Amino acid sequence: MKILGSLLIVLLAASCGQPEKPQLIKRESVVFIPADKFFYCPNPVDLPDPDTLTDTQIATLLVMMDTNNRICKKSVVSIHKQLLRAKQQLENNN
Repeated sequence: MKILGSLLIVLLAASCGQPEKPQLIKRESVVFIPADKFFYCPNPVDLPDPDTLTDTQIATLLVMMDTNNRICKKSVVSIHKQLLRAKQQLENNN
């Protein structure tokens, strides 16, 4: 009986030690900023004088503006895709 009592005291004393500290998981959100190459929207620098424009100059200007708008649209679409991908990764990690 003495052995059982002393064994019980030893077990109780061992179980009263410091409890393990819980592991904390820290969630961290990161702001995603696309690379500068995706923010490219060309603009015509030197616009011709509207009072002296010929039909050919107007057509050339319209083609240039259409091309610039297409480039800009591709840039905006690629930024949008990257942001959606980053959002999806963030949601998958949480």
